[in-house]
Amino acid sequence: MLFPWPPCPAFATPLGELKGVGPKTLARLEAEGCRTTGDLLALSPRAYQDRRRRLRVAELVPGQAALV
Repeated sequence: MLFPWPPCPAFATPLGELKGVGPKTLARLEAEGCRTTGDLLALSPRAYQDRRRRLRVAELVPGQAALV
């Protein structure tokens, strides 16, 4: 884990113990290398959408994600 010493016990909680994390989700997270809550916090998002600028329907471009 990439957290400062001393480690927080909450960061060592296995993801399988979290409410709402079932076998399918756990398998996906483990495939990404996440086994504890600390690992999950250190995981970076794969994409980011900037939703600060709203577009009019006439301004939309095919294939581009937008907030309308």
